[in-house]
Amino acid sequence: MSQQGYHPSDQRYAPPPQSQQYSQQYPPAVHQPYAPPPPPSSIQTNNMYAAAPNGSQPQQHAAFPAQNQHQQQPQYYNPHQQQQQQPSMAAAAAALPFGLGETLNSQLGRTLFDTAASRFAASQREFLADTGGVHADHFLRIPKSYFSVSTSYVARKLLLILFPLRNKTWSRRRVDEGGPYMPPRDDLNAPDLYIPVMAFITYVLLVGFIGGVSGTFTPDIMASTASLGLLVLSVEVLLTRLGLYLVRARPVPWLDLIAFRGYKFVGLTLVLLSSAVSRALYWPVLLYLAAMMGLFLMRTYRKIVLVPSAPAGAASVSMEDTAKKNYFLLGVAALQFPIFWILARTA
Repeated sequence: MSQQGYHPSDQRYAPPPQSQQYSQQYPPAVHQPYAPPPPPSSIQTNNMYAAAPNGSQPQQHAAFPAQNQHQQQPQYYNPHQQQQQQPSMAAAAAALPFGLGETLNSQLGRTLFDTAASRFAASQREFLADTGGVHADHFLRIPKSYFSVSTSYVARKLLLILFPLRNKTWSRRRVDEGGPYMPPRDDLNAPDLYIPVMAFITYVLLVGFIGGVSGTFTPDIMASTASLGLLVLSVEVLLTRLGLYLVRARPVPWLDLIAFRGYKFVGLTLVLLSSAVSRALYWPVLLYLAAMMGLFLMRTYRKIVLVPSAPAGAASVSMEDTAKKNYFLLGVAALQFPIFWILARTA
């Protein structure tokens, strides 16, 4: 067909009526306002753009959602899918038939635990042997001796704390000449941790009991009492350690200092019991027990602080050091009065 157009005499081509068939095949283009593309889940199910014949404008927009479909699909982390893709060793072993999974898991767990425990113990032994020069087994057995007590020792030790004037000797006994000290069950003057721990627990429980009887109990009263007691004990131990260093006394193990300072909770428990019975007994019992605790500590530290006299050429230096050590002992005894007042008053 020529490019000049249609002529009525040309019978080779008969165009359809303009009003019916042409309008059905080629509807007028309707421009809709721009709307953002739908989420990726709805692109495949809900197609916004219908297919159009070749060369029309709607076919040009049909490729737009397909392009966005590849560009705007976010990757979300799914832990369940990750676990499914990478199953653990325990899950893989559990899937074995005939009960082999449980056997493999138990054997594998025991093997790993035993290996880790043995390596940790070996590293700790090497560290202690290199840094302290003390065998690790002996070092780990030291705390056990502080709980090596008997019923008779506990009874006699409580009497010694409450009535220290009855004791005549304050020197510790040794197994042999130059050997280690005897355990508490064989030596009344040896420090232990059993009485301080039990006395501290009794002190905290008694505070809660008295608060419940008087109607002032709160859930935080026992926690605050225990925290204050531990804080006061820690500060007192640090001050004692500093004082022993300043007066050039022989070194004392930390657990010995904690044990000696922890005996005060025996007196504090009795102070609370006496105040629960009668408020008139509060101050007499507090002053007496604080004084006895100070006397007990002063006589105990006297064997640690005081050393034999110096030679004659250093008499002046020895007198000065002795005066400092005596002041230190008096300070240790006098410090018990405010400590008893703070802990008993707060309780």
